[in-house]
Amino acid sequence: MPERSFDDLAAYVLGQPPRLGDVRLIAVDGPSGAGKSQFAARLAAALGAQIVHTDDLLNGWDDQFTFWTRLEGKVLAPLRKGENAT
Repeated sequence: MPERSFDDLAAYVLGQPPRLGDVRLIAVDGPSGAGKSQFAARLAAALGAQIVHTDDLLNGWDDQFTFWTRLEGKVLAPLRKGENAT
């Protein structure tokens, strides 16, 4: 696969229909130290988008898998309704 710029990727994303109300949601996954935050920051800059880090939703390291209700309630559900996420 040829390398693409972040501007190319942003253009591709913006060419896709929104699937979360009027919002396009992009999830970046990978192991610790893989460069997810740097990748997300560069893509967000190209898109003029906001980033929600998983760490923003955690209540400490023991909460690695139980943040989903906060993600749904504070981010996904409001965006789906056209409201601001917190």
